[in-house]
Amino acid sequence: MLFRSAMLKNSPTKPWLTKRLSLSPNSIMEAGVFWETVAKNYIMFCNAFIYVDWDVYNIADPVRGLWIVDPSFMDVKYDDATGEFYFRFIVDGRNVVCSQEDMIHISRHVDVSELFGSLSPAIDKVIGVINTSYEGIENAIKTSAFLRFILQASTVMKKEDRKKKAEEFAETYLTKDGTGVAYLDSSVTFKQVDSTPKYANAEEMKFFEDKIKKFMNTDDVILLSKFNENEWQAYYETNLEPFIQKLQNELERKLFSDREYNQGNRIVIASNMLQVSSLQTKNNIVMATKELGVFSINEYRMLYNLPPVKGGDERYTSLNYTDSESLKKKKDKGGEPNDDTRTTDEDPKSA
Repeated sequence: MLFRSAMLKNSPTKPWLTKRLSLSPNSIMEAGVFWETVAKNYIMFCNAFIYVDWDVYNIADPVRGLWIVDPSFMDVKYDDATGEFYFRFIVDGRNVVCSQEDMIHISRHVDVSELFGSLSPAIDKVIGVINTSYEGIENAIKTSAFLRFILQASTVMKKEDRKKKAEEFAETYLTKDGTGVAYLDSSVTFKQVDSTPKYANAEEMKFFEDKIKKFMNTDDVILLSKFNENEWQAYYETNLEPFIQKLQNELERKLFSDREYNQGNRIVIASNMLQVSSLQTKNNIVMATKELGVFSINEYRMLYNLPPVKGGDERYTSLNYTDSESLKKKKDKGGEPNDDTRTTDEDPKSA
């Protein structure tokens, strides 16, 4: 995901905003880590919150910073008088209270009557079962590693004596030099601890994990980066594109005033989907568009992971094409179209 620029009627504008979104959202985070964290909160918590720290006295750079707010450490209150939600949290070492106007909020799985997104109760239970199973495995490992035998004396012993007896038994019979045969007198009872914890088996764990993957609308080819361009296209359209569209709309709503938006100010988020295409697909794109002026030279070079070149941002088109209205006007004036603008099937030698 790349923030090309803040745009005004398709022309770059507001360089301070472009820098905030694409380079350094705040004083301690670079843009890559920032937007990765936003996406993680959106997926894991179904809510992503970004606080807009305005500096109204600085016209040249009115946004002091964009800060990610952890939903787990945030209080939300509704004010009946104003009809707005207010948020209280700590950011950059400061206690902050702000309204919805200063909070960028992206959510998913939102009920009709709700403002915030949430995981489904069914998925919460599945996640709980998986966590419990892993805890059972961890406890089984700890039990097998630290408590395998119990020695019980027929008389009451001091703490120091109990510890000494246990150490002697371990050194005599449980070390690599042990004989494998233990002799104990009647004063001590020997008991082996056989702990068999209950947890989900591999097949059941796979079933639960598959349910989570279906809920997240993803599969192993995406998680293991084994996808082809068609699988990536499907994943992008169903998962990434809705997130990018929500983020783009919310940024425009909170960072532009109504007047700025009505003047045509827009935020453009560009995601380079073609980077995962095969070399053959990239070659086909170049061959099909090279005469149409769709891409610049540097955009073509980007497809092949090549660095930009000087003057490569210009777009070129073939002179063999012209719009029909221009051609008609030229004919009406008594002129003849030249070879570069000919649109009929007439043989140029017979003209």
